[in-house]
Amino acid sequence: MRLHSLSKASSTDTQKFICRQLVRGRLRWATIVTASLLLITVLYNLNRTPSSPVCAFPSDDPVCKLLVTRFTDLPETKKRIHLDVGAQWCADVVLDKPKFPHGLETQTWQDVRDRNVIVFSAYLDDRRRLGGPLIRIVATGLQEQFNHVGHLFCTLWYTDIDLPVSVGPAIYDIIYPSLSHADMWVAHFVLCPMPVLGGIGAPYAVSVTARSCESPSNALMLLNRLPESTGQFSFAACFPPVYGKFVDWTLFVEWIELYRLLGMDTAFFYNYSMDGDISRVMNMYQEERSYYVNVVQWKFPSDRLISYFGQRSAINDCLYRAGHTHKYVAIMDLDEVMTPRQHYNWSEMMQSLSRPNVGAYLFQHAYFRRNSTGEKPYLISQQSRWRTDVVTPPGKIRCKSIYVASRAIKADIHFPYALVEKFEEYVVPPEVAMLHHYRPEPMENFRKHPEQYNFVEDTHMDRYKNALKRIVLKRLDDLFMKARNATRQYSRQSRINKAQI
Repeated sequence: MRLHSLSKASSTDTQKFICRQLVRGRLRWATIVTASLLLITVLYNLNRTPSSPVCAFPSDDPVCKLLVTRFTDLPETKKRIHLDVGAQWCADVVLDKPKFPHGLETQTWQDVRDRNVIVFSAYLDDRRRLGGPLIRIVATGLQEQFNHVGHLFCTLWYTDIDLPVSVGPAIYDIIYPSLSHADMWVAHFVLCPMPVLGGIGAPYAVSVTARSCESPSNALMLLNRLPESTGQFSFAACFPPVYGKFVDWTLFVEWIELYRLLGMDTAFFYNYSMDGDISRVMNMYQEERSYYVNVVQWKFPSDRLISYFGQRSAINDCLYRAGHTHKYVAIMDLDEVMTPRQHYNWSEMMQSLSRPNVGAYLFQHAYFRRNSTGEKPYLISQQSRWRTDVVTPPGKIRCKSIYVASRAIKADIHFPYALVEKFEEYVVPPEVAMLHHYRPEPMENFRKHPEQYNFVEDTHMDRYKNALKRIVLKRLDDLFMKARNATRQYSRQSRINKAQI
């Protein structure tokens, strides 16, 4: 009886073992078949003819319905099916992979052959609400509203793959139109959808062409390819293109140091044509490794009709350039300062203001008359104490903004042009913070109607006086020593050259 029971148990175990092996074998075959089908699908899509049909809204097409939550900032006529992105390997032509000496971007405007478009920089935008992942290219060009621009395609270059991938047509998305100048070159984004290539990751460079897999006339490094962390209250400040004697260099030093006291971590300046004094100030700051002043070379082509040195392109480039490493990005001019009235610095201010549904904080404008008390050094923010008794005009018209970078799409000079869906603007009450504008000359309204404005003495900036004066004097001494040493070195070299002759 015992032997029979053991034999029966053994037979049962054997059957279970055989069943398990059969199940495992079937699972392995199912896995192999599934993987093969996925690989065939990917290869099929990559070798398809580029297609990007326009969806008609409303549409019964389930794929088009998905676009309701994609590309939310685009008008309906711009929404296209980018789920397959018309991707294909560029295998029939020989294209040389772009090289970037020393791993640095070129910082030059580059032509798109056969198109009235030039491109400057490229950023990875992985926000799903905006149709990501995609590559967002800062561009300038003629407006489709008045001109035929034509299709644009994007060639994606990968580090470990010799063949590039072409996607498109891309979306040519205007940032801010010029309705009165049909021949004006205005700021755009070129939006390049990214194909899903398992395990390959993001490309290291992108080119924009008029046709798919065409030899490119440009190459842009993908600037934020690798993820970086942002501090909870990290601030970047973006300034407009600097040209000629745009600003006095002492004012330049004052403003940088004042923003540092307020909590600015990084400043971004766009060099259109800086004079020698400003360049020396920039070099002094860039030589410091503990603090960063970033200078972006902004040599805009002189044969294009543009507005104010391509300011809107620079602003939006800075939004994405700085937004990769900073939570907050402030857009301002060099005679303005966003001043907390109830807090000492921006970090304390934003802890108090922070709201989960806000994408941009707008600071209302107060005009300060520039004055001088004769005290040295001349610090405009300390000696100009008389301002309008109310913000002028109230609301957002002349305000400047601090953006939550991840919630912003398009920035403008004063306030946002587009925020991610479900985020909104917040106009900061003037008793909490305001924009101090130290303008050299009164604005038109003040000149025409001075009787409408009352001025009051404002001593709020006294809280920064001692610290600001101390650091500005040190900076000026450093600049003087550098200039004197450079003069001595030049004189010494001149004597040596004469002796050799």
